[in-house]
Amino acid sequence: MAGRRDVAGGAVTLLFNAMRGVSRFRLWRIDSAREKLEARLKRAIGVDLSRQQIRADPPKVLSDPRTRATAHEIMDQLAQLRVRCQRYTGSMVTPMGDEMFYRYQEALIDELTAALVAVFQRSPKTKAAEGGQPAPRESSSTLRVIDAPPISN
Repeated sequence: MAGRRDVAGGAVTLLFNAMRGVSRFRLWRIDSAREKLEARLKRAIGVDLSRQQIRADPPKVLSDPRTRATAHEIMDQLAQLRVRCQRYTGSMVTPMGDEMFYRYQEALIDELTAALVAVFQRSPKTKAAEGGQPAPRESSSTLRVIDAPPISN
């Protein structure tokens, strides 16, 4: 009888370790994707500032339609990444206690999104936005964030 308990206990331990491994792998992929988007944003706006510095004094850099389109694309990808992060938070594979790591990633994604919104609000409108040309494709999640009230310090 004791041998059966040892095998069952070992199987449960193995299952929980596998779940933790899957959760850590997912977390690593989310973190990697967020860092790539952050680096891409910094390349697009041409400044190497932290998220807090960008929010405090956003550069006026999104006058070029291609740069603005890239920023919209980054905004869409951040929204998708946040949804993925929320889905993983409630997953059966995520061990108890690991939700805080996903929530931390959500907070970092939100900070980057807020910094990008600040850049959009500070940058001059392009001819496309004024009606000269069709505006770049925007998703509903992008519009919700861009149309948000200005961020006050």
